Amino acid sequence: MLKYLISERLKFNIEDVKGEVSKMFLTKHKLHTASKLFGRSAIRYIICAYPEVKYQPWQFMNDKVPQSYWMQESNRINALKYIFEVDLQWSIEDIKEKLNCEIIRQQRLYTLHSYYPNIHHICNALYPGKIKPWELRHSEVSDVGKMTVGQEFMKITDLRLFHNHMTIEPVIEIFGYYAASENYGLIFTYMWAFDQKSDWDYVEHVTNIFRKNGADVYYIELVAPQEIRLQRNITENRLKNKASKQDIEISNQRLINADKNYRCVSNDGEIPFENYIKIDNSNLSAELVATIIKERFNL
Repeated sequence: MLKYLISERLKFNIEDVKGEVSKMFLTKHKLHTASKLFGRSAIRYIICAYPEVKYQPWQFMNDKVPQSYWMQESNRINALKYIFEVDLQWSIEDIKEKLNCEIIRQQRLYTLHSYYPNIHHICNALYPGKIKPWELRHSEVSDVGKMTVGQEFMKITDLRLFHNHMTIEPVIEIFGYYAASENYGLIFTYMWAFDQKSDWDYVEHVTNIFRKNGADVYYIELVAPQEIRLQRNITENRLKNKASKQDIEISNQRLINADKNYRCVSNDGEIPFENYIKIDNSNLSAELVATIIKERFNL
């Protein structure tokens, strides 16, 4: 039925199929019931209908690949192999010279950054030990931090942003107002010292303000090496929005001292929350990190 509709009635070509077929498409053409045989997945339906075309799950513009698919490492590796070796026909030398975050985004594989936090992790998963970090031409450091990602995330959702350099007391009052209102929600950034009980208590306090009003809370941990964070500490966006950073020498020393005195990166398995993701954004743009978060939690 689906093949007749696409090939005979609509006369779609391969690119049309990738751009048009979705769950809504099946419903519109009264194929929703037939899709039960494929778990109501338009992607599975079309792949089974056209085995000779070898459609790939991530190629469909209007349907999303289930997160459970990407949880299987073999699926992630097969997707990367297909992109590099079949679609792009790149050699390892080509990957070293051409690969960047934008390529991953264009291929609709940005969700893979949840598993491979930077370009080198992607390369090492696919070709273990064959590509060194310094051999990647486009593994440049980008101007990204909690506030910057929050700014980009605010642009693609209906959320408001409050970052941790605002005065805490008025913000706590705003939390109470927001939690009890009909507003969609907000983004709050915070430097969490995981070895300090007071920080855990504060996060729990803020969380409870929202949870007692029935809100969902999502936790995103961003990590990057000190040398990268020191570079970001003097970017125009950071200096513009954070008055405490105007004296760069003092600000840099404060960052170094914080690393020396506190543990600001969580240990594996330490965070107990269900809605949690950890992202190494050393080589990711703020826009890409915001998109990863939005897609991961369907916000």
